[in-house]
Amino acid sequence: MDVLIALAGVLAGGTLIVAGVLKLSSPNWLADASALGVGRRLAQPVPFVEITLGALVAVGLANPWSQIAMVTLILGFSLVILRAMGRDEAPPVCACFGSFDRRPVGVGHLARNALLIALTVAAATG
Repeated sequence: MDVLIALAGVLAGGTLIVAGVLKLSSPNWLADASALGVGRRLAQPVPFVEITLGALVAVGLANPWSQIAMVTLILGFSLVILRAMGRDEAPPVCACFGSFDRRPVGVGHLARNALLIALTVAAATG
């Protein structure tokens, strides 16, 4: 069981690390975040927060606070996605993984976030 808990943390944390690195490598990250309704001052530190929290969760440090922070961050991302989906205009691209994924925000993004939350909660049980 400990192996599954550790694997959940590695998967959840690793996903956040990849997302942060891809945002940093994307020339469109801040513009995409702005299109989602996230201001520049709030968006700029997001990749660094993702990489830091992802690393903490992946290696199981600062438990349970790192997992609580990660769940809170993903819930915040989900609220941004929901708000963007609720607009009258066509939804903007997600920018969740920088330039790697250019699909408009949608239910699939929320499902992925729910899976990440479930993995993070599972990692917190260890």
